Amino acid sequence: MRTEQIIQNNGDVIFYHNYHGQIYDISVRPGVKEVTFTASGIVSLYQNYCPVFKLKNVKKQFPDVERLIIDKSISGKNLIILSNFMFPNVKYIYSSSEHYESGSVLKEKSFNNIKLCNTFCKKADEIIDLSGVTIISKDAFAGCQSTHVIQTKQIKSIDPAAFDGSAFALNGRTVIADTLLIVANESNACIDIPSNITRMAFLGPLNPLRIRIQNLSQLSLLPDRFHTRKLECEIASQDFIEPHKLVSFSSGLVSFVFPENHPYYMSIGSAIYTKDKKRLIVCSQSCTGSFDVPEGVETIGQHAFLCSQIKEVHLPKSVKKIDDSAFTRAKNLKAVTGGDSLVSIGDYSFFECASLDTMPLPETLRFIGASAFSSTALKTVHLPAHLLHVGNCSFSGATAVSMAAYIPGSLAALYSAPVHNDKREGHYPIRLQIGDAVTYMDAALSGSVQEIDMHLSAFPDDEKYIRQLYLYTPSIKNPVSFKVELAVMAYKEMD
Repeated sequence: MRTEQIIQNNGDVIFYHNYHGQIYDISVRPGVKEVTFTASGIVSLYQNYCPVFKLKNVKKQFPDVERLIIDKSISGKNLIILSNFMFPNVKYIYSSSEHYESGSVLKEKSFNNIKLCNTFCKKADEIIDLSGVTIISKDAFAGCQSTHVIQTKQIKSIDPAAFDGSAFALNGRTVIADTLLIVANESNACIDIPSNITRMAFLGPLNPLRIRIQNLSQLSLLPDRFHTRKLECEIASQDFIEPHKLVSFSSGLVSFVFPENHPYYMSIGSAIYTKDKKRLIVCSQSCTGSFDVPEGVETIGQHAFLCSQIKEVHLPKSVKKIDDSAFTRAKNLKAVTGGDSLVSIGDYSFFECASLDTMPLPETLRFIGASAFSSTALKTVHLPAHLLHVGNCSFSGATAVSMAAYIPGSLAALYSAPVHNDKREGHYPIRLQIGDAVTYMDAALSGSVQEIDMHLSAFPDDEKYIRQLYLYTPSIKNPVSFKVELAVMAYKEMD
């Protein structure tokens, strides 16, 4: 590699760079107090290319340097990349560049953010002022002995390794730094999060941890990687929390814990219920194996088991409703048992439950939503005698599903063929009724039933009109075949 040198102050400071505009090494004479970062004098193969000072991995230390000067010629972001240990005793940075701020720490400006790059190795009694900082970068506190941090309210993002090698990590205890809560690796600890905390950081791999928060909004302060930790979250607030928020935050928590006197919710094991225990709101994704829904629960809430790891679930006789997407993408779920009083299964309830091969449909069932069992492993479906509604593509994509009986005569709405499987045998009539007028059609016809439903939306008391449906099939690829397969008739229900 061909290199060039930038020599400052008669050789007090020497930067080494290549023709790609990259500074990859530095030398500083002992006793030198000041180092200047400038693009002047650097020749690059690329015109108008600002050099990059990539010095973080250079294993050199210059303890006498106390000031860094950033020239206005440094005209871009991510151009000064340093290790705190290279200049451990820097007291101040003077910047005339629009991309860096002056101050006691190195801060880079980018759009609407200010990133903390380096605190250097501040002594224990020194103050670290983070005014305006919104992002704390990787290794920003490495080697820093001070835990006296101020002006932290604007911080929005903290790199998981931001505090590695700092006093925060080495002390092994949880520290409150202004509005920042830095959680150390403490076992069997319950950590109270004060109401004034605006951001949290976790240090290193954590043991199972329990935190106590004042309100659910504080969960948004957890770093992105919290979902890989085994956390119990105790909610101290007595306020009402919207169920969908409990669902959205529970994906990475072992469980929420509500105090016994909470007016709206209760927690049993890894699941949350309404106070009357009639609705199961959410079960943690960390739950595995078999799950027994307690007696008394009447509704399994929307997304309650979304992407769950459970393999089997037992529904008590009290359960009457499974809400939309309740078990969506629970790919390990193989069997659902019980549910003898089930009335309604919502849209996408078991969508993409790829292992599901056992799902009883009790005689009490009246409603099956759209795509409720799409992409499952169900092989045989016995539709109960009094079923009223089967949604669009309700069994589409199932492994080898077949209807074990005719569509029940009670069925009032079927919006498309429930099964898309070219290998099925036989034809299954659908009975559609509006008022006392009734028509029958073949359920096996994919892509045509929906169009016929549209025509029947203004169902006339006229057999001639029903026969004309043969003529109104422009979207059918093979109208001749369609006419042969579709037998349509209308009649008056007799008492």
